[in-house]
Amino acid sequence: MAINKILQVVSFGLLLYLLADSFMHFNFAASKNEAFTSMQKVEVDTIQNIDAVKQRAKDYLDTIRLVHKKHSDKAVINFWLLVGLFTIQTFLFINKQPKNATENNGR
Repeated sequence: MAINKILQVVSFGLLLYLLADSFMHFNFAASKNEAFTSMQKVEVDTIQNIDAVKQRAKDYLDTIRLVHKKHSDKAVINFWLLVGLFTIQTFLFINKQPKNATENNGR
């Protein structure tokens, strides 16, 4: 029974971690992000040199690549945590012991 309690605590911890991780990806400042994007667009419009625009685009593409890599790494971690959580829950479900008749009657 002690192993079941430990697995339940680990399972609960994994669920809290995944919940907190998902919460961190909410976009609470959508209007702020839109204003920042608009400012960047205006800044690009004011650039007269095509080489400067090319360099800006390359920097932007590098940033996108890094963000996608970071999100992919995080998704792999979350996937394996969910697999572990599924395994723990399956183990707990399979090993669930039926209660004795005396426990059900309170004797």
